[in-house]
Amino acid sequence: MIKRNIIFSRKRDLYLEFPPYFKIYKCPDEFPQPPFPMAHHPYFIEYEVEKVPPKKGLKSGARQIKKGNKYGEFEEDELSETSVQNEQNRHALAEYMVLLNVLTDNYVFTYGSRIHYGWAINLEDKQDKSSYSQAGYREPEYDRDVSELNFIEKHNIFDRLFNVQDSEGKVVRDVGLRNLIGIYKSIADQKLKRDFLNACIVFNKSQYLLDHEISASYMFMVTSLEALIGIKYRDVKTKNCRSCGQPRYKVGEKFRAFIDEYGYGVDKKTKKEFYDLRSGISHRGQLLEPSYDLSFFITNQEDLDKEYLRHKHSDTHSQIQKLTQVCFSKFLFSLK
Repeated sequence: MIKRNIIFSRKRDLYLEFPPYFKIYKCPDEFPQPPFPMAHHPYFIEYEVEKVPPKKGLKSGARQIKKGNKYGEFEEDELSETSVQNEQNRHALAEYMVLLNVLTDNYVFTYGSRIHYGWAINLEDKQDKSSYSQAGYREPEYDRDVSELNFIEKHNIFDRLFNVQDSEGKVVRDVGLRNLIGIYKSIADQKLKRDFLNACIVFNKSQYLLDHEISASYMFMVTSLEALIGIKYRDVKTKNCRSCGQPRYKVGEKFRAFIDEYGYGVDKKTKKEFYDLRSGISHRGQLLEPSYDLSFFITNQEDLDKEYLRHKHSDTHSQIQKLTQVCFSKFLFSLK
């Protein structure tokens, strides 16, 4: 079955399609539109979702669950067909959005179920007054059920992430999100599939956090990469040095080796810097310089050094974001 929902992007003119899974296109002009190019623009996403039968279960939040409780201690309820299907739709939409955000240079989002309040200034009528508002989008009525997904013939122009070369360096195939989603869906090991998706979700959270706190975003981003490394080495027993008892293959070394295998050409010094910044945040509370209050004046050498680090750390964040996305794509391709 095919469902339709509204999502948002900061890109003004976005059209994406990945047969047979989903497509994204602009909402009609009569839908509320932002007054500026750099804004939250509404888009339709039409996506494939599995139809699921009704089932029994426990309704969330209906009881006090204590540590040690067993599922069999509670009486199951008949869950409505609509609620079960809506849950399936929600999971399918979230899965497609996360994979799109992690594996491509697009970032789409919804306002989610959490309610955010705050003072707001109306940017359209330019009146000099504030209102206390809730973040959200009042959407017109629209059909949420679609009979079929229609794609244009030249969809490949929207879907090329990297290419695969033979031993002589000749390109033998292009790989896009469509291919990677197919690989993801074909993973038979459900724990592997769940762990990979969880790593994707961590990276997706780093994208969300970037609007609020660059150091937190950086931590989540490196953590998502470490989660992938954990998946790669999940069946490898750690060997300790006989003399000192420490692991022979330390975390930092695994980090650098993983980048070498699934990333692209990054020099040793830069890879060390990536991980040192992460360690500085988590172990010493040393945030990236853009996290601190901006100085309006440079009056001494210390101020000058901080200004240099402010730009350097912002660039480093962008670098490792791109690198991490490449690692996710190539690691998933290796699971085929």
